[in-house]
Amino acid sequence: MPCHDLIPNQPKFSDFSGEEELLIFAGHTDDLRQALKSKLGSMVTALNMHFGTAAEFRVPPGGMFIWVRFPAQVDTARLVQPCLDEGVAFNPGSEWSTEPSAAKNCIRLCFAHPSEPEIHEGIARLAAVFRRETGIPPRSANVAHE
Repeated sequence: MPCHDLIPNQPKFSDFSGEEELLIFAGHTDDLRQALKSKLGSMVTALNMHFGTAAEFRVPPGGMFIWVRFPAQVDTARLVQPCLDEGVAFNPGSEWSTEPSAAKNCIRLCFAHPSEPEIHEGIARLAAVFRRETGIPPRSANVAHE
């Protein structure tokens, strides 16, 4: 799925002309904020479960993306196609950094579009591809992989 498809539909402010519409919009943004917070929690849980200490990240205070760093030997650009073959898309860090070589072992993940079950399944698939292609993570969901 192209990354531009991951951006949720955004209403235009020009569609809201009166106080009632603004109240509806405020309710919508509150609901959206809560949904994103829940989805972020699901992604953090899945990353911890499937990657453990092989993935470093900070929980963002807002937004719809999380930046994940892997050990230095991982080149995430080489993992794009194998992951796509398994139905998982991510943005390689090198494409989203002002210093591409410094972010070659990073990915940017969107948690806005997929459902919480899809997030868990997607991170499990992502970890399986990373493990198959790089040997990282050596353990996931408390199971050693050889």
